[in-house]
Amino acid sequence: MGGIGVLIATTLIQYKFRLVQRVKKLCTFAMNRAVKIGLVITIKTDMKPKDVGTKIGDKWHSEGKRVRIITDSRSAYNLDNGDYVVDIYQLPDKQLGVKTSNIETPIREVDDKFTEIIDLFERLDGIKMDSIGLTALLPFKFELVEIKTTSGIAIEDYDIKLKNDKWKSEIYLKLRDKKSPLMVLHHLECFNR
Repeated sequence: MGGIGVLIATTLIQYKFRLVQRVKKLCTFAMNRAVKIGLVITIKTDMKPKDVGTKIGDKWHSEGKRVRIITDSRSAYNLDNGDYVVDIYQLPDKQLGVKTSNIETPIREVDDKFTEIIDLFERLDGIKMDSIGLTALLPFKFELVEIKTTSGIAIEDYDIKLKNDKWKSEIYLKLRDKKSPLMVLHHLECFNR
């Protein structure tokens, strides 16, 4: 009888504090396991995909990276630097979409890799970033997610929206189910001041 009580108490403590999930997460950070990230960026420009791709290729060459052009067409331009592929494609209204392939990076270096890619686009003349989407494939799963709302946060079917009126920015977190990647989309009016 005492064993059943201990089992029930252990189950309730696990449910309340999510101990197994926390231990997995801590182990992931401690071992600095790899995460796959992918970016989708929308930019406003008068340039064609090839012009933007050429500028990116020139920056990579100046950093000593080898650049290989995969596709060179009127509406799309794809290039590879050995670490990841960048796809640039035409969108309506003088906009271009930029998408990277999945980039594998240690979990503690995700911020550095993200900043490196964003800095690349901030240094390009003649473009203005409009939005950034980040997909992260984490090496652990979120289970039993409990979300407590505060002001500035709206939740609709696990779509979490954080709004900041001062910077005119919005961040979207999509948590469809525990097997889906985590998607973060940030509307960048704050960078276009």
